[in-house]
Amino acid sequence: MKKHNFHLLALAVMLSMALGLSAQEESDTLEAGPVESRHDPAWKTELPRHEFQFNIGDPVLLVNNSTLGYLNHSDGFFHNWGWYFDAFSASTWPQPPGDYAITRYVPFFSFSHHYRVAKWFWVGGLATISGIHNTWRDRVTDKITGHGNEILFSLMPDLRFSYLNKKHVTLYSGIGAGLRIYHLKDPKISLGLENGYTYNRTSLSYAFHLTLFGVKAGGRNWFGDLELGIGYKGFVSAGFGYEF
Repeated sequence: MKKHNFHLLALAVMLSMALGLSAQEESDTLEAGPVESRHDPAWKTELPRHEFQFNIGDPVLLVNNSTLGYLNHSDGFFHNWGWYFDAFSASTWPQPPGDYAITRYVPFFSFSHHYRVAKWFWVGGLATISGIHNTWRDRVTDKITGHGNEILFSLMPDLRFSYLNKKHVTLYSGIGAGLRIYHLKDPKISLGLENGYTYNRTSLSYAFHLTLFGVKAGGRNWFGDLELGIGYKGFVSAGFGYEF
């Protein structure tokens, strides 16, 4: 219930921002007088309409909500964290008790496309992927005894609201919500749950991402960007893109 309330609140904030930007645009147009119409298409030739963006973000959300991490006696950020690719957890569970797991968390990789419908309003789509890899080793011999993987893929429509629209600099916020595809397989964990059962499952759920603040800057077509947000792109993400 708390998650649903959070999503409704986030949507309300973004809609309020959109209405505010629309009112500001109309106010600016009225102050400009009859020379500039509210439907003046000049921005369509001055500003890019299409944007492709690739980002890499931190996996903190994944670390603290990982099934593999939970079953491996990890407490997320505090007990099983070694930055992006190297987190160590010397768990003695599941059986055999001599095994432990080295858990590696992969950052969120995201790809998006946006189309500028109005000067301040964009619509588009966002795809993200991240994952976790467990390498099980014998505590005595240190030989590899098994592997496990957890993969998260999300696909969602995305709305963006830009409140500074310059030729080479854009400031924006955004929100997206959609589908999450989740796959988990770890035979070693299976041994600890039920004899003969393979822990191998795929499930569907929901995904979201709220961009609280984003900035992109660049030259004629290529740009770099930095975003702060909550969801399936990471709390902090950075990347590059191409617009035309």
